Amino acid sequence: FSDDQNFKYLFAGNVGEAQGFPELIKAFKIAIDLNNNIHLYIVGDGRYLETAKTLVADLDLQSYIFFIGWQLPSAIPYFLATADALILSLKANPIYEITIPGKLPNYMMASKPILAVLGKEGTKIIEEAQCGFVSAPGNVQELASNIQHMSTLSDAEKSMLGKNARNYAKTNFSKE
Repeated sequence: FSDDQNFKYLFAGNVGEAQGFPELIKAFKIAIDLNNNIHLYIVGDGRYLETAKTLVADLDLQSYIFFIGWQLPSAIPYFLATADALILSLKANPIYEITIPGKLPNYMMASKPILAVLGKEGTKIIEEAQCGFVSAPGNVQELASNIQHMSTLSDAEKSMLGKNARNYAKTNFSKE
């Protein structure tokens, strides 16, 4: 996971149907075909895990998309720190238009750029914070373009997106 030659995206959390993994994996296939230095690490478990693994195998992406599995919460900061960008995704669903995923503030506090597939409320936060790129749920082409674009950012650009994320989270979210 710590190989610095590749751009490392991290998805951490539930591997479920709600996360829109078919679109996510198909978008990575398109982006990887353009830039094979892109890797996706999936840390987590869930009901959709085996289906996601099958899709990765069917698209011959086993050298680019890696399933780390469930990890102790104490291990997650290592993965967050080592990643170049963090992925947050929800599939198209009217309820998700008004949903702010619980892990969004945690991701933002990690000071990393965020690549998101979100409805209106989540998109509004990412755009206000100026901390990453957002695609509409179901838009595989737009997501692939964002994956590709983010992987070409300079270290300074990634750092700025990460700082923006953390500053926004510290100002707008609290444990209370």
